[in-house]
Amino acid sequence: MLTDALIHSLMTEAGCGGALTPSVRRFAQACAAAGRAMPADARWYALDRDGVATLCANEDDAQRTADESRAAFPRNAPYRAVQMAPVAP
Repeated sequence: MLTDALIHSLMTEAGCGGALTPSVRRFAQACAAAGRAMPADARWYALDRDGVATLCANEDDAQRTADESRAAFPRNAPYRAVQMAPVAP
């Protein structure tokens, strides 16, 4: 199991700043359990009204993150669980 300190150091190495939220912790644990990074194709996100996206481990995690964010940051509602994938120009 990954410790918060290890997750934070991995986030720092990857150039990701910000808080170690429950959703970030779940995503890191899911990646560790899978033994690899999540695939680079379609991924699940929790998205706020301004388009700020939080990367999630799966659809259930995205919905749970959206629910948590709605309670923690109501001014940024509505939140949606969405799946996005890169598109070639």
